Amino acid sequence: MAKQTEPAQASRAARQGAEAAPAGDQPLRHVLENSRDILYKLDMHTGRYEYISPAAARLLGYSPEEFSSKMYEDLKAFMHPEDWARFADRLERFAPLTPADEHCFTVEYRLRHRDGHWLWFQDNHTVLPDGDGQVRYVVGAARDITADREMAELTRRNERKLDQAIEQERQRLAGELHDSIGQQLVAIKVLLQKALAEQPPVDPAPAEQLMRCCAEAIGEVRRICHGLYPPTLEQLGLVAALRQLTAGNGSDSPRLSLAYDEALDRRRFGEHVEISLFRICQEAVANALHHGQAGQVRVELTSEGDRLVLVVADDGRGFEPATATMGLGLHRMRRRAASCGGELLIYSEPGRCVVRTAVPMDGP
Repeated sequence: MAKQTEPAQASRAARQGAEAAPAGDQPLRHVLENSRDILYKLDMHTGRYEYISPAAARLLGYSPEEFSSKMYEDLKAFMHPEDWARFADRLERFAPLTPADEHCFTVEYRLRHRDGHWLWFQDNHTVLPDGDGQVRYVVGAARDITADREMAELTRRNERKLDQAIEQERQRLAGELHDSIGQQLVAIKVLLQKALAEQPPVDPAPAEQLMRCCAEAIGEVRRICHGLYPPTLEQLGLVAALRQLTAGNGSDSPRLSLAYDEALDRRRFGEHVEISLFRICQEAVANALHHGQAGQVRVELTSEGDRLVLVVADDGRGFEPATATMGLGLHRMRRRAASCGGELLIYSEPGRCVVRTAVPMDGP
């Protein structure tokens, strides 16, 4: 939490805010003086803040005098360098506006407290054009969302730990299945082959059927083990694992295809990013095949700047994302994308469904 200024400073800040309110407008004065948000009015022609509410001094630990007569360029000294370029570019790129233009915008940035730590703010501002459509004023309210950001980051870290624990358990189960049931089935098949070779049956049909069932069981155990924890993902990376996933369907299954940027082949990304995107793809493909009854499913992996983009598109029945119940599969996909600092979007209509995930290549 931000430290509070001394009562005398807060009092001066309140008087400063009161002076900006229209004479006799006591309710408006009360709002300006007591708002928890930083309220401001910026004249873009002069570059001067005509008003900054007392909340700025209270939240950031400076005296009201340090905020009086501030210019737009002075904000650079308070704002985090990583956020300033984006913030400044946003205001300076405003072209002449027409009455039909959207004038309200939201941006998030960090401001430095007097003691040196950073606070996150969500700035909701409105652009007010003059008669020629040129931007004259920007008025807005900047809300302290530091606690929300910290809670979101804590949630993301906990979700990553949960995902790591799940993957470790998947890996353990895959190893147990392979080394126990899988090996036992292989041993049964070998003993059965040896017994049949030493004493051929009069009617070989039942024995042949038994051999086929044994071979199918071995294949099913291997398939389950690969689904639980694909060694290809760990050894060769995301593209190789997606290639194996899309090539692993039988001849009677809908057709799966994979397209990817060649520059991504054999490239490794963060472990959590690779696992998360693979699981999202795995879930989306399973939904398309089993729920969407798709005839074709196309998987695409591309890059957009510093982000990896995974798209799973199918020609199935589709659904209405806005009204559909958030099933466990969709919830898991969204959570995995969020844990990587990315987002998952779904577009669906009858005959088409697209799941698009974009995450930072190296994670959050």
